[in-house]
Amino acid sequence: MPSPSIVNRQSSKALRAALTGNVNRQSLWPYAGALLLILVLTAALLAAVLRSPAPLHLDIGAPGDGYYLRNTFPVERSGSTSLRWTHDQSDFTLHGAPTGPAELELRFYRNASDDPTRPWPVELRVGGRTLATLSARPGWRVYRIVLPPGVLLASGGNAAPLTMHSPTFQPGNGDARALGVALDSLRLAPLAGPASLPLARVAWLTWLLLLFGGIYALASRAFAPSISSQRRAFETLTLIGLVGAGLVWWAWRSPHSLGWFLPTSPTLGLIATLVLIALASMQALASSRALPRPNEPPRNQYDSTSAG
Repeated sequence: MPSPSIVNRQSSKALRAALTGNVNRQSLWPYAGALLLILVLTAALLAAVLRSPAPLHLDIGAPGDGYYLRNTFPVERSGSTSLRWTHDQSDFTLHGAPTGPAELELRFYRNASDDPTRPWPVELRVGGRTLATLSARPGWRVYRIVLPPGVLLASGGNAAPLTMHSPTFQPGNGDARALGVALDSLRLAPLAGPASLPLARVAWLTWLLLLFGGIYALASRAFAPSISSQRRAFETLTLIGLVGAGLVWWAWRSPHSLGWFLPTSPTLGLIATLVLIALASMQALASSRALPRPNEPPRNQYDSTSAG
């Protein structure tokens, strides 16, 4: 029959393993390989989808157009058409723009009630660089511009603001606004041609996916310490796989809303990573202090050898 001290040491080791999740590290290697496979596959699919994203169709005046427009007048209606008038300078933020060449299509109205022969140059710029100058004609017209590869992308794959400059007029009849052109619709579509891989954008989304898995594993260890490490690893991998598939589907269906909702932010990612590491370290330290030492019996443990 084993002595009480041996039993105490064995129970202490079992308790420590149960609470801290210590297991044979070799048993977790398959999960590490599966995690790497999921991350690589997700990154590859994201790169393929974001390199040539789905076209952006923007109905000016419809709900949600404010995510893409800045410095315009409130929505108005002209018959069945919803529109927004521009100022002398208005901005477009086209999230999820392609890395290759693209075609920008704009439908807008130029008022010419004062002087139809007056030149009306509408200039499109990105970062001070003029991309095109449109000679706007009176009435509703559709204008198409071919954009160079990646011109609408800033560092990290975020959207670079596209600025529209135009002359203005005052409608009169008590309306003192300085109006440019009336925007009705916008379309941005990728064209065939060389396109770079959106590496920074893909790396950011993949890193977010890994952070999400780390947060789940940490929360699982804090609120469900009794489950085995193998089960926790399996649950974490399953969740990472499902969220990764959701990211790929989102990038395929609506890369522009994904670009708006999850913009690339390395500083935020670094802060989140450091916080996660700090919480994991604190949790491990608290668990180790709360457990009995391996060579000592647990506190308040009844020792049968001392009984009379």
